[in-house]
Amino acid sequence: MAGGAGADALKDVSRDVASKARANAAAIDFPTFKSQVLSYLAAEDQVAYDSAGVWDAMVLEVVERLERAAP
Repeated sequence: MAGGAGADALKDVSRDVASKARANAAAIDFPTFKSQVLSYLAAEDQVAYDSAGVWDAMVLEVVERLERAAP
């Protein structure tokens, strides 16, 4: 993840926790993110993340990293 935690951050995640985290990440849709989180970001970050495509790509990356960490 750009600017995010490295692969080592997930090395101790159990399979059960990773599975729940994947489900939770996938459950947050862009309208929810936009209405509950976006306004709290810095102005320049709001511009960068105010896109359903960017949100979907970020969620996909999180889910894929969790799958690799604890398949």
